[in-house]
Amino acid sequence: MVLKNVIWDWNGTLLNDVDYAIGCMNRLLAARGMPKLDRDSYRRIFTFPVEDYYLRLGFDLERESFEALSREFIDHYYSSLEEPALYFGAGEIIDELAVLGIQQFILSAMEQGPLLRQLDHHGLVGRLAAIQGLDHINATSKKAEGESLLRKVKADRREILFVGDTRHDMEVARHLGLPAVILAHGHQEQNEGLPGATHICQDLWELRELLRVEYQLPPAESQRGRGSGP
Repeated sequence: MVLKNVIWDWNGTLLNDVDYAIGCMNRLLAARGMPKLDRDSYRRIFTFPVEDYYLRLGFDLERESFEALSREFIDHYYSSLEEPALYFGAGEIIDELAVLGIQQFILSAMEQGPLLRQLDHHGLVGRLAAIQGLDHINATSKKAEGESLLRKVKADRREILFVGDTRHDMEVARHLGLPAVILAHGHQEQNEGLPGATHICQDLWELRELLRVEYQLPPAESQRGRGSGP
């Protein structure tokens, strides 16, 4: 198979915002006298749709609306939008793929405006062919947005790889009929047998080696140093 396009998820895939998101949620929990999250419990509990995640945390959605809780969380998250860093090698792998002529896209459950600001902060907007987020803050399914993005890609779906970090990403990939890889370093702990996942990689460097093997891309070392990202 020839790889011509990569669709990236953003949060937890290229952006290392797991601990940042935990901190934001812990502010909501502390304000209500609820137990705080640690990294292991967060990655075990987190899920899509995000409303189910709030229920797992113990929020009473009959007393407080999900929309109000989402706004409170997002206000905390947006207060320091530039704080989360990229995962090590994220900018480099994007540049390596670009040098090889592979178009790259973002498909995110984040609201479009802040998503663009975060990408711009990391110098990625001009390095991506298209960026597709949501038009609201509730982090619901992004299947419809994926369909919209595929209309922009205009390529054989066998030549498009989807890369994400959650089970929902794999559900989206399966819905869109795309081969997919899941990264285990993100917002959700991973186990074998995920729907839609063809491979599980521990990090972006392991993904780079997988692409070299599966798609006969040049070794990462032959391109290393040419990228400008972290």
